[in-house]
Amino acid sequence: MDSDFRKLSTDYETLRSDISSLREGLDDRISNNPELRKIVTEVSNLQANFNNLVANSNCVKELAQVNQLLRDKIEEQEAYSRKTNLEITGVPSSENENIKEIVIRLFSVLGITVKKSDILAAHRFRSFKTETTKPILVKLLTYEMKNDILRAARALKCLDTTILCPGLTKKPIYVNENLTPYRKKLLGMARQQLLPYVRGVWSDAGRVYVAEYLDVSRTNSNRVMIHNENQLSNIRARVLAMFHKSNNMEGISARINNSDGTSEPDH
Repeated sequence: MDSDFRKLSTDYETLRSDISSLREGLDDRISNNPELRKIVTEVSNLQANFNNLVANSNCVKELAQVNQLLRDKIEEQEAYSRKTNLEITGVPSSENENIKEIVIRLFSVLGITVKKSDILAAHRFRSFKTETTKPILVKLLTYEMKNDILRAARALKCLDTTILCPGLTKKPIYVNENLTPYRKKLLGMARQQLLPYVRGVWSDAGRVYVAEYLDVSRTNSNRVMIHNENQLSNIRARVLAMFHKSNNMEGISARINNSDGTSEPDH
């Protein structure tokens, strides 16, 4: 065993010597060959530039993530400030109108008793557009009252202008949450991109939610809050992939079921 160990040690030293000689020979060739020396320098510079790009790329990704978190936090704060707000569209305007009295009458039609003291503010939206009917913003005293009105409006499903005044042309009136501009856009995008591949898309407490199916049987779903467009894109990719895979499997199953078990002859 000692002899084997001595032989391995000798071989190792010989190998080290050979590697050292090769390195010295390569260094000599590089130093004596301007073109080769230039190539080695360029490769080293490229490696350094690449390392810097990788570092900067990681930094940009981190900054983008921090920026998105800050935007989500600001959006959440603005949504919270609208927590007791309602947005009513379709109510005809008139000169010297009393907005509080109009919305109190509208809520009474829904079966909800609201006093003037329950309304902290009520006015039409300011707008530079020439639209004939501007939406009404209502800020209520409590979040519970807002939810009661929303539930009643959704249950009625036939709220229109004739309820306020029988002589008016029948046009729909909508009662919704007063979402932030970004979340209103996000809600529209979610409905456009996800339906009918999800159980539903809606808003609650100023936030946008989706009921995402857990599988293609559509029996169970999971409620997910959509914070931003990146998350919406991820959800869309996930649900489309699930149903696409299911359609492929159904196609394969149908071909198997339609087959008589025989194979086509070789040509």
